[in-house]
Amino acid sequence: YHAGATPPVLKYLKVLKSYGLGAGNPDYPSRLYWTALGDMENWSPLNFEDIVSDDGEKITSLFVFGGNLYVGKSDNIYLVPFSDDPANLQIHLVSSGIGTLNQSSVVEANGVVYFPSESGFYMFNGSFHRISEPIVATVRSINFKFAHLISGVHVKRWGEIWWSVP
Repeated sequence: YHAGATPPVLKYLKVLKSYGLGAGNPDYPSRLYWTALGDMENWSPLNFEDIVSDDGEKITSLFVFGGNLYVGKSDNIYLVPFSDDPANLQIHLVSSGIGTLNQSSVVEANGVVYFPSESGFYMFNGSFHRISEPIVATVRSINFKFAHLISGVHVKRWGEIWWSVP
């Protein structure tokens, strides 16, 4: 899928250090793809890395924090420091037991990342902090069968993060 050809099927896209990054291909649910440097239309078929494909989880989100890429799965979050040469990717597990539910539920606001997980709602500012302690009973009542429908938004007027939970 070089320039002018069809890029891979992707659900999630981010831009970092002049690279386009994508994931969510239904045929390769643990695969991270990237473009050529500065060319968002050039998706080489060799530019991909499987993010722990044997863990039984698919990628559920991508987010950027501190100039680094984070890859969310349902029960884990991985740090993928994206250097000037993506062919040398390293994958680091930074959270086991805390994952992301879906891309639309991850909210980036004021240099902090907020997201729901099956174990609660979290903020990430370099470390993970559960922010849902005051509403534990409410979180326990969520039917996570519909987790793919949860959406979040930063309401700047009120300085709040709001989630829609079915």
